[in-house]
Amino acid sequence: MASPHVAGIAALYFGAHPKWSPMAVKSAIMTTAARVKKANGKLSRDYFAQGAGNVRPDRMFDPGVIFDAGERDWFGFLEGEGFDTESGVKAIDPSDYNSPSIAIGKLVGSQTVTRKLTAVKAGSYRTTISVPGVTATVSPSIVNFSSAGETKTVKITLTRKDAPFSKPIFGSVKFAGAGTAARVPIVVVAEAN
Repeated sequence: MASPHVAGIAALYFGAHPKWSPMAVKSAIMTTAARVKKANGKLSRDYFAQGAGNVRPDRMFDPGVIFDAGERDWFGFLEGEGFDTESGVKAIDPSDYNSPSIAIGKLVGSQTVTRKLTAVKAGSYRTTISVPGVTATVSPSIVNFSSAGETKTVKITLTRKDAPFSKPIFGSVKFAGAGTAARVPIVVVAEAN
């Protein structure tokens, strides 16, 4: 039943923002979702079981920042996956696709991913990041937007510290500012050289 609920919520979003891209709407819904509670009442950290979490209609219209992507981004992702799109778009590492989630299926040592944030509300957004067993940094750690619609790039570097090999590790990065917070789920699988 999640699919029809999210489709209905997306339709509400397009009613409020008819010119937004599907990826911008997806970003607003995902980054404002609440983590799911397990049967024992504790918060789940397993994004494979919950996705981004429970949709929060009361928060989704105020995401602060969004991660938007268009056709060129998608072609770059496909080229990076080895598909010939005949588009002339340069391949990108699939982990750099500008989605509101981060996944690294084979972290050997260290990897830096890039995300482009677009401000829905102007302001300063402070980042916090946590991935157990992984040293994680965001640069810049504070992202300043002078106006809505402005886009800035951040680099997120993940380095294995003591995370177990071949096991998914779940974490997140949060962009908090202008009275809002956008949480991006992170999944990393560390591998030996």
